[in-house]
Amino acid sequence: MCEAMTKKGIRCRRTNIIGQTRCRQHFKAEGVCSICFEQGVNRELKCGHWFHRECFEKWEKKLEDREVTCPLCRRVEKKSDHLQEMLREEQVDEEAVLRVLQQLFPFPSAMLEQLSHYLIHQIRE
Repeated sequence: MCEAMTKKGIRCRRTNIIGQTRCRQHFKAEGVCSICFEQGVNRELKCGHWFHRECFEKWEKKLEDREVTCPLCRRVEKKSDHLQEMLREEQVDEEAVLRVLQQLFPFPSAMLEQLSHYLIHQIRE
């Protein structure tokens, strides 16, 4: 069990990190990277979790072309740049972009067609 106290002064009931005396939540509060467990974090993600910039960049490289997610909660930090690269090289046509958008977003087809056209136009300029 985590040895930290909650804001209400009650002992935390979360499971501690293996080999540590705190849970992940309290490591974050103390400025400790949840990847390497060292202090001095300097990168906050959209979800609010903190890491060393270098640790997060290593995590990002391991994901290769997949979406970049938080190592803790798996919230998407940013989408893959793979589609953008393919569009720049003109390896993908507008219909292929539309199919990808339809898989990613639950919007009406007319809206996605406009978005597809706009994206291709913006990226290829």
